[in-house]
Amino acid sequence: MNKIVVRCDSDISEKCFRDAMSNLRWIQNSDVNQRSLTDLDLLLGCNTIPGCDQDLDCGTSIATSTAHVFIDLNLIGRFELEIRELILTVSVNQDGTRYLEMEILELINLTSEKLEFIHGCHYTRLKVWSTSLETNNRLVDIVWNSPKLEDLHIHCDMENFLTIINLFLSTREMAFQDGDSPSLRTLTVIVEAVCKSTITFLGASQLFDMRSSISLSGNEIIPEVHPKFEFLRRYGWSIEDLEISLNFNEQLAALLWDSIQEQGSRIKFLSVEPTSPTTSGLNVLDQIIRILPRSTCVRLDFYHLEYEHPLENTLHLLRLYKERVNHLGLFCDSMRQWLPRLTQDFPDRTCFPVLKSFTVGCYNDIPEVPKAYVPWIVTMISTPPEQVLSSTRLGLVQLDVSLQHDDWRTVVETLDLSTLEELFVAQSNFSFEELELLVNRIVESDVSQVRLTTVRVDLQLLQNNDVTALCKRLGEKAPNVQIQDWVEI
Repeated sequence: MNKIVVRCDSDISEKCFRDAMSNLRWIQNSDVNQRSLTDLDLLLGCNTIPGCDQDLDCGTSIATSTAHVFIDLNLIGRFELEIRELILTVSVNQDGTRYLEMEILELINLTSEKLEFIHGCHYTRLKVWSTSLETNNRLVDIVWNSPKLEDLHIHCDMENFLTIINLFLSTREMAFQDGDSPSLRTLTVIVEAVCKSTITFLGASQLFDMRSSISLSGNEIIPEVHPKFEFLRRYGWSIEDLEISLNFNEQLAALLWDSIQEQGSRIKFLSVEPTSPTTSGLNVLDQIIRILPRSTCVRLDFYHLEYEHPLENTLHLLRLYKERVNHLGLFCDSMRQWLPRLTQDFPDRTCFPVLKSFTVGCYNDIPEVPKAYVPWIVTMISTPPEQVLSSTRLGLVQLDVSLQHDDWRTVVETLDLSTLEELFVAQSNFSFEELELLVNRIVESDVSQVRLTTVRVDLQLLQNNDVTALCKRLGEKAPNVQIQDWVEI
């Protein structure tokens, strides 16, 4: 989408706010698609080209310059105004409808002029990137003074997560009691890499639905007064994506179990990293997995397999859930300790009938696969006969391992290009010769049957070879297949 972006790094005067507010209101409300904006101080006289991307950085002389800018929103589609803590975006959909989105980078430093500017913009979507307990009341005031706001995204820390959810639910309830009908339709509260909840308000009522994801991961022991405990107590029923690992003890497991028993489970994706859970925690986890719908996607990632305790957990859980595992990850620094045990208990791919992705990863040094166990790697990435396995096919293979050249050749020739979508070999000794062999397989096959889209390699290992010519040849025959350098990802 073409757009104009205006960034202002310095504070601006009240007059500039009035001018910007006036013109942006006009952009939002005007029925004419093509019009001139005059005396918009924020644009500083920069020469803009209708229909082209613009990124205009404004300096400290912002309050003394004016501009005459010709804007065709049908061509541009997006007008973005960034003023320190605020970003206001005007967008035009393909059907010609327009909407405003406001982003507030920090609530704590907003001046009265900026608050006036916020209240004057009739945006339908608001993102707040930084909040705290001290700014919650200001946030509520902004939201309830935004008559057209429908979609609200709030980023916060874990200490404020439940507070924000409860605050908006109670404030909405009071608004209905006072005879008001808030315009807000969805509220999303996010703690980066920890949890996320999206609340959908059901029509003009106090009823709501909630869908959540949460990570119970990390090295710390979670005390019972932690917000994560309180979240599981009150809203465990809303969890769709659940990630559990090091600190998943019996208290957390029991809380999750209680919420599922009382209100059912919505878990669609369960990711488990069972490095050191307690025995009782594993027992409750077993109960939880057993009552989850068969459609629930189960991911098991096992780390530190070179040590006895993590290996025993791995074998225990795989024996229990091998028929339910969709994604299997095995991570280690050395393979000699655990491969014999694993291959003995799970000799081939048919042990995992619904497996969709298979990863063998490393931490530091690339682990070498002992020659005797290469056939196990091969059988894990191969497609069993149709009569043996008909439910799923392997879509992702990641091998961060060291293999001999003839073993890599066997791997490449084994890959089922009609089902495999992603191949990651970036942190391995996968060489130019293997990549060339793979490309030959692709271009010499029926490309219409090839589902592979991504091959991720370490191009630094291949820099002395003609990778460009190889990519060109691949692009001419199979343009949907991309070779990516893992450093750029």
